[in-house]
Amino acid sequence: MKRLHFITAMAAVVLAVGMLFLNVWQSFRYNRIVDEVAALEMEQKRLLEQNKRLIAGTAVLSSPGRIDEIAKDELGLEKQDPTDIIRIELPEERP
Repeated sequence: MKRLHFITAMAAVVLAVGMLFLNVWQSFRYNRIVDEVAALEMEQKRLLEQNKRLIAGTAVLSSPGRIDEIAKDELGLEKQDPTDIIRIELPEERP
């Protein structure tokens, strides 16, 4: 009878220690995942800001005024009068 009480008491102690260990391990995993999510949110915010800057840069670089300025100043191009443009149309090719 005493042996049965001893085994029951030992099983209860092992179970309690095991539950404590599982609780600590679960808490550790939770904290690690919370840190990982926070890091990913910061990375997402950084990438969104970078994307906004790149979109703004693209808008500036592709503006018609800037392209016109480069065409005139750097390439020496001039706008032509539409009456000076001669259009040549080729007949359609038939297979």
